[in-house]
Amino acid sequence: MPTMLHRLLVALGLVCAAATAQAQFGSRPEPVVAELFLPTEQALPGSTLSVAIRLSPERGWHTYWQNPGDAGRATQVAFAPIDGLQVRGPQWPVPEALREGELLTYGYGHTHTLLYEITLPQAPEGTELVLQARADWLVCKDICIPGWAELEQILRLGPPGPQINADVFRAAEQDLPQSAIPVAGQMQVVDGELRLQLPPEVAQRPEDLFPAQQYLVNHATGPRWSADAPWRLTWALLDPATAAPERLRALITSREGARWVSFEAAAVAPVEAESAAAFGLGIGMALLLAFGGGLLLNLMPCVFPVLALKAMGLARGENLGQKRREAGIYTLGVLLSFVTLAGLLLVLRASGAALGWGFQLQNPAVVAGLGVLMAYLGLAMTGWTQLGSRWMGVGQSLTEGHGDRQAFFTGVLAVVVASPCTAPFMGAALGYAVTQPAVVALAIFSSLGLGLAAPILVLALVPMLARRLPRPGPWMDRVKHLLALPLFATAAWLFWVVAGQAGILALLAALASFLLLALVSRMQAGEFWLSSAAVRRSGWVLALVLLAAPLTLPPAHQRLDGNWQSWSPERVTQLQAQGQPVFVDFTADWCISCLVNERTALADKAVQAAFAEQGVVLLKADWTRQDPAITAGLASFDRNGVPLYLLYDRQGEVQVLPQILTPGIVLKALQQL
Repeated sequence: MPTMLHRLLVALGLVCAAATAQAQFGSRPEPVVAELFLPTEQALPGSTLSVAIRLSPERGWHTYWQNPGDAGRATQVAFAPIDGLQVRGPQWPVPEALREGELLTYGYGHTHTLLYEITLPQAPEGTELVLQARADWLVCKDICIPGWAELEQILRLGPPGPQINADVFRAAEQDLPQSAIPVAGQMQVVDGELRLQLPPEVAQRPEDLFPAQQYLVNHATGPRWSADAPWRLTWALLDPATAAPERLRALITSREGARWVSFEAAAVAPVEAESAAAFGLGIGMALLLAFGGGLLLNLMPCVFPVLALKAMGLARGENLGQKRREAGIYTLGVLLSFVTLAGLLLVLRASGAALGWGFQLQNPAVVAGLGVLMAYLGLAMTGWTQLGSRWMGVGQSLTEGHGDRQAFFTGVLAVVVASPCTAPFMGAALGYAVTQPAVVALAIFSSLGLGLAAPILVLALVPMLARRLPRPGPWMDRVKHLLALPLFATAAWLFWVVAGQAGILALLAALASFLLLALVSRMQAGEFWLSSAAVRRSGWVLALVLLAAPLTLPPAHQRLDGNWQSWSPERVTQLQAQGQPVFVDFTADWCISCLVNERTALADKAVQAAFAEQGVVLLKADWTRQDPAITAGLASFDRNGVPLYLLYDRQGEVQVLPQILTPGIVLKALQQL
């Protein structure tokens, strides 16, 4: 017998049994006791308070959740209308799965409470409100009995009275799910099955999953979880011809508790865990986007000084063959650096760390070290030091002359300084990469590296372009002095980031380290009387100690200028429940693209006026220092780095804006609210 027909016959049998039971047991006491509770006997007009409907079934009996499952009927409560009274709810306690023969239902075999929120009318103080509610339920054991109760309580309007029934409301709140997961999973109907992918915030496979929509899946068969990807599951549809809803809510339970999660229809059908593809992107498109993103990284201001250094190195080349060799080794340095950085990221993520692209710059000591390096390279460009000692041989390779070593380490430095940037196309590609097997992920990061190295590689490999490189001459000294300016500017920006991450003491430590290195470098030239080897070694050690100082300092307070508030998943959920439009800026102080967008687009007067006119709440997710919640928020939109811009409308639907913003892009998005 087809499953659908079988279930209809079983449900019909339950109804008939319920009718028979009503006739047979009409004179016996109800197996459910219903009660109405208020938190106080007197409250101010217009105030909002909770109301509790408590149901206590007898031992062995049970009532049903909002989705009863394969059979049964959800409990319903109707409040008698009162002018000016508003009622919202219910909030359902977490149910339990109940096996009834071949069926699986969801309900309560114990005392449970439905919570409602009421807003009182603006009536004169002293007015008595008679709150009346009718509760209807179906209670089952071996048979099912429909039951109901008329409930009533009196509430006076006036100054707030003492709290009552605190134990009832405390127990009811403890039985509710925790705050909802603010990011959505994805779903798709494929071959008569509902395929679901949980959002990244669900760290492990839940113990139970209760879909809120009725008549959608075959509950008795239960979900089939993927063995290799515990966040993916497949559930047989009750009717194979059913189309997936646009949105599905489900309650998940785990050792950490129960939380609501939403699922949205995926644009591309999800696949089995064993497949190499994931939602939205295929490997070919991910490789192409990564290459394009790497190519665009060359236009980012954080990469420009290093590219200029390499271009000067090529110009010094004596012949075309040498230039091509240096370009190839530069590319090798870029690729190996990207693969190393990607491998470290994947290993750390596999160990449970919530990290993303640019993770090393969330460490203030690393940022301080880069700032000192940039400032020191700037000094080298001005002729202050030749970086000649064994301690700074790598620095020499990064800046001066040409050759294999110089070319390789210039590629390494290009990757290091490019990591704060997320160019267009990179976001989707990197978000895809970290969800794939290691081989696929490393291939995508390698494609990103090829894009970054492509201009230098093409410049050397195309004879017509290589021959147009200017010959070495006095002009190179003048260019070196000019290149010191962007290096100093980059250092100043990195020092500013350090101050934002760990405070002014961290900034002072980084500056002291730089000044000490500058002094030691002049000592090496023998220009100061204190130039002994012991003094120089002590200077190096002290400089390294100062660079590590930011690690010992607490995080600096987040800067929230203007109307910006701090982002959190709970804050987004709260604003969505209130019907508020929300704009979220996922940003970091070390992200150049983020800072440019904030100055040129988000701070624009017309944009700010439109935000205010539409009543948009502005939230900032500051990823300057590591924050697992922000990392999870990025991952929920298949992103692994900043920037990311989200605009939620009043219905909670979200629009993802481009990574490079203009005032026009933001204003156009706001017009669609």
